[in-house]
Amino acid sequence: IQERVGRLAIMKNGRVHAQGTVQSLRESMALPLWFDLRLTDGAEHAEPALRRALAAAPGCELHIDGSRATVLCPRPAKMPLLQSLSTLGATLADLQLREPSLEDVLLGQPA
Repeated sequence: IQERVGRLAIMKNGRVHAQGTVQSLRESMALPLWFDLRLTDGAEHAEPALRRALAAAPGCELHIDGSRATVLCPRPAKMPLLQSLSTLGATLADLQLREPSLEDVLLGQPA
């Protein structure tokens, strides 16, 4: 649905609480971006390098589970984090960036 919605209004208690494009509402609500990382070396070898990479992106949170890691990142830290992650080379097998969904915007909750 979010690809088909140009603009939307969020109502609260019978009044328009917020309105705009999905992207503008994402930005105004400061919902975090999710980086899903697949690691090649496993967490025991990759964690120090990941923590160093996150130092360049203030406000990011790292969660590691085996060979997968998730980083919750404030939107302003997106580009510094991507630049820093690019220095990890073969430590990262894959990276997926996930924007907050339309449901996240409607509920005002992180993904």
